Amino acid sequence: MPHALAAVFIGSDTLLLQCVEHWRSLGHTVTAVVTDTDKVRRFCAEQGLRCLDAAADYVAEFANQRPDYLFAVTWLRLLPERAIGLPTRLAVNFHDGPLPRYAGLNATCWAILQGEREHGVTWHTIEASADTGAILVQRLFAIEPDDTAFTLNARCFQHAQESFAELCERIGGDTLAPRVQDRTQRSWFGRHQRPRHLGVVDCTQSAAAVGALVRGLDHGGYKNPLAIAKLVAPHGVFVPGEVAVVGGGGKAPGTVLAVADDELTVAVADGELRFSRCRCLRGTPMTSELFARYGVVAGAVLPRLAAAQLEQLDQLAAASAPHEERWAALLRGAEPLPVPCGRTPRAGAKRRAPLASSEGRACERNALRRPIAVPSPPAASTSSGGSASISRAKSSASARDRDTRTRAPGSSSCSVRATASLPRRARTFTRAAMSTRE
Repeated sequence: MPHALAAVFIGSDTLLLQCVEHWRSLGHTVTAVVTDTDKVRRFCAEQGLRCLDAAADYVAEFANQRPDYLFAVTWLRLLPERAIGLPTRLAVNFHDGPLPRYAGLNATCWAILQGEREHGVTWHTIEASADTGAILVQRLFAIEPDDTAFTLNARCFQHAQESFAELCERIGGDTLAPRVQDRTQRSWFGRHQRPRHLGVVDCTQSAAAVGALVRGLDHGGYKNPLAIAKLVAPHGVFVPGEVAVVGGGGKAPGTVLAVADDELTVAVADGELRFSRCRCLRGTPMTSELFARYGVVAGAVLPRLAAAQLEQLDQLAAASAPHEERWAALLRGAEPLPVPCGRTPRAGAKRRAPLASSEGRACERNALRRPIAVPSPPAASTSSGGSASISRAKSSASARDRDTRTRAPGSSSCSVRATASLPRRARTFTRAAMSTRE
């Protein structure tokens, strides 16, 4: 290697740290690491690396010390033009998809949902538009029949490490050969794009299509940025964890062929699928008894939503996705208010709720027929008073509406809610069947 090179790294996750370590192992210098996560900050402190806050004007820090390269790794936002022009040689981005196809976000999910048999990772130059720069290094590999979003992400991580080593070798040997992307092959998936019908399973589709839906939205316990596959039952909605083809066709699509604890076998258009690790929307495993309360028994037929209902789900996705993170943060951070004349439960005590009434179950069956509009979330408040006001507003709305709530069998928190109350719409959006995410 003729001489050591200097680079700035910007990113949020573990792959960034692996790339920093490899760059340093080659004798190169890390001028600084720019991040917005504590994980990366701790790593920099342990390694004695300069760490800058991504929310600050970090570009100004390099006015008299411009690096040779800038590497954006696991950074899911556009860089400002000043940052792109910071390095004296190249600004390089890692993308977990086979550019020019699957530009944007959540490439692994969309690849599985689209039934692709091949995927890839790409290192490319950074331009003002997302994922449009010239390709420097690309690795393509097969998507396995049982790959989920989680397993495909893991293999992208492995190929990213290997291809970064190749990129560094080309940089050191001055053998980079940028290849302009063919824009006619470009496909784009944006931050707020959601799967059709918010992941509700349609048993009239093929086994391959249903399987791809479940696997493409399975993040293995990690944060799910899209949606989760859902099965609509006669008296509720539940979530399948895994799916496998177990037989040929013959029965009407949606027919329940067998039921056991946390799994069931259902006929689809061209075969039979076993859905396992099933749970309610709250995360409780679906036992045989709970399946029965949902109306899921051998011989029953899972209902198919009408075209108008499916269109409502798509409209809900478009309306709610831009505000989803804000609403989820508000609901996670809300603290319950004391109940007048009530008793504060002891620490660790389990909450109990009566089973839903027959009227409640009837309400739930009709919930998806009601029009739903998701409002923009309230502006963030920098004072504790703002959070308290939000909590009080939710508590008041809950008190007003408690006589009209719908509940899924067996749990007051496993419901498909679609009422006129603003906070309850928010809870529908974040926890109920329309857009439940892990």
